[in-house]
Amino acid sequence: MLSVLLLSLAVGFSGAITPGPMLAVTIDQALRVGWTAGLWIALGHAVTELALVGGLRAGLGGLLRRPWVRRAIGIIGGLVLLYFAWGMFATALAPAAPVAAQDGKMVASRLGLFGLGVLVTVTQPYWYLWWATAGVGLIAAQSAKHGPRAWPAFYVGHILADFIWFILVAILIALGRGFMSPTVYRTVILVCAVGIAALGIYFLYRQFVEWHEAGKAPTELEPVVE
Repeated sequence: MLSVLLLSLAVGFSGAITPGPMLAVTIDQALRVGWTAGLWIALGHAVTELALVGGLRAGLGGLLRRPWVRRAIGIIGGLVLLYFAWGMFATALAPAAPVAAQDGKMVASRLGLFGLGVLVTVTQPYWYLWWATAGVGLIAAQSAKHGPRAWPAFYVGHILADFIWFILVAILIALGRGFMSPTVYRTVILVCAVGIAALGIYFLYRQFVEWHEAGKAPTELEPVVE
């Protein structure tokens, strides 16, 4: 099982370090709360991912690969990301934008951070698609060698990569926040907001394109001309 765990850890790191909504939200909350933001956001992500892996084990993959399901998730996800971005813009551009949190001030609830990890996770359409295709394929290949124990081993390795990366990012941000001027703080939040807004727009754009292309597809067979 160690080989499965290490493989999953490597695959997990390749996905975790890729800039995306989870990274932007972790940076934003670490500035406000401290390093524990990374822990609780990652925990929310882990619990959500456990539920999805369990669903895939029970045969949910076919449903997640259906076009209308992907489109619905993409539209909802895009709107939620734009909502997150709006909140970050409002914070950064406010006349008296808060400086980096100090001595436990502005600490969000653990449940709130956990819920944020869940919400950011479930609104990413490509997260579902990756697990329903590449994720299931990798687990199936390992299950053929190691049996059903490959499922929990793969999940543990995958989520361990997320915990390590997002907690490390949160620690580094928390250590540096005390040295940030209000201008630097605003700039970091604005960069995160722009990134999340861009992803939200991209998710909505992709669903519009797929919807348009699906509408152009022929609904019935054309007669064959010989």
